[in-house]
Amino acid sequence: MDWKVFFKKVAIFSWCMAIISILIYIVRYTASEIGNLFMWDQPFIWELILGLVFCLLSVFWPKKNK
Repeated sequence: MDWKVFFKKVAIFSWCMAIISILIYIVRYTASEIGNLFMWDQPFIWELILGLVFCLLSVFWPKKNK
């Protein structure tokens, strides 16, 4: 497995974890507290950022020459 495939898989996994954590927060909190989701200390923000970083790495990483 080359690095591009690895970065793509990590990005997909990270975004799936972010979606799951958003769904958990929506289920746990009422509509008045959903605004608390967008605070920087919430883990799904960091999962989205890591997903974006790994997605960019998978797009711009040089291809393996065979």
